Amino acid sequence: MATGLRIAFVAPADDCVPSRVDHPTGNGIKALADALVARGHAVLVCAPIPSHSDARVVGTVGYRGNSPLGSDVTFAHLTRAATAVERFRPDVTHDFTGHFGLLDTGEEYLSFEL
Repeated sequence: MATGLRIAFVAPADDCVPSRVDHPTGNGIKALADALVARGHAVLVCAPIPSHSDARVVGTVGYRGNSPLGSDVTFAHLTRAATAVERFRPDVTHDFTGHFGLLDTGEEYLSFEL
């Protein structure tokens, strides 16, 4: 009997899951994470607070809207996400920020921008 994958998603620092504004990334992450959980996969979502999903959600920072690369909010988000991903030990990490690779976790990661 096959077991599901362990999948981690890192949301952008400026978007909750689901999105609090008209932004497709947070909504897409929620839909994908929920569908994967329904299919038996273990899914971790690292996203700003308040975020929710059927997946395990780790709140990284309080939602503040636009957080440009280089800001303290973005750095805190990425640092906390890296710690959570390392503890989760996923088979794959999907980076929706485009910046997660800046923190070298020693893991392979995927980057995709919507």
